Amino acid sequence: MVDNYVHQIQELVPSHIWRHVPSADNPADIASRGSDADQLIAHSSWLEGPQWLKAPTESWPTTCDIAHAPAVETSASCLLTRGSNEVNFDHLSKFSDLNRLLRHLVRLRRWIRFRLGRETTSRVLQPMTREELDIAFAACVRYSQERSFQSDMARLAKSEPVSSKRSLATLDPFLCPQGVLRVGGRLHFAALSFDRRHPPILEASCPLAGLIIRWAHIRSLHGGFRVTFTQAMQRAWLIRGSRHVRRYVRQCLVCVAYRARPANQMMASLPPERVTPCRAFERTGLDYAGPFAVSPSRGRGIRVAKA
Repeated sequence: MVDNYVHQIQELVPSHIWRHVPSADNPADIASRGSDADQLIAHSSWLEGPQWLKAPTESWPTTCDIAHAPAVETSASCLLTRGSNEVNFDHLSKFSDLNRLLRHLVRLRRWIRFRLGRETTSRVLQPMTREELDIAFAACVRYSQERSFQSDMARLAKSEPVSSKRSLATLDPFLCPQGVLRVGGRLHFAALSFDRRHPPILEASCPLAGLIIRWAHIRSLHGGFRVTFTQAMQRAWLIRGSRHVRRYVRQCLVCVAYRARPANQMMASLPPERVTPCRAFERTGLDYAGPFAVSPSRGRGIRVAKA
């Protein structure tokens, strides 16, 4: 949790206003160097921080004399990479968790709206709503669909049918008002939500589909192929998704650890009395290797019991 707060502060606060705290005034060094509760209470800096924090910022310690520092000339330059085959940057592939990706996009959208003046107050760190998460997921779906089905979406936008040679033809696809490519079908009047009746279509090899498969596998408590595949298809219709779901379930480290079989234990060496030659009946023993089959009584039809 502390790492998350530090990461948010580094994103929101400009780096040029950071100051260096000398080691002698650092309250964290008191606890890191071994101190009990009584010693921590005795240090005022542990409870209140350094004393110079109460003074104006001009009197705070600095690492160098900024007033007499030589001026450094800086220049800004813009670099442009030409050619679509040279760089293949996909922002979605930088994340390994679907929920983390959606939360990042919600905070980014809030910050952009605040900077553009569409919101009077900054809500970057406030709790998120379900509607905002759905908007972020729809944006990810549109981005992935434009990379996988650009030509098909262009034909549907012109009210032209999808080519019969495409894998989308069997799904009766259509574009919803939000510009998302969805599955058609005959469930228009079913008592289900719109996303369940017409789930969005994704190529199973895209990064977003991989995040959905991982989300479905964790949500199903590391279930097998069927429960993971069903959970993933309720979030989005993955073309050739069964192959990728099987691969993910087979490569899941948690599932591999649970499927591990115990190793066969090697038997111990025989005692010296068993392997040393001697005279007959000089050493005798009896092996108890039950259970023994015992008949409780005589007669026909009497079942043998274990004892």
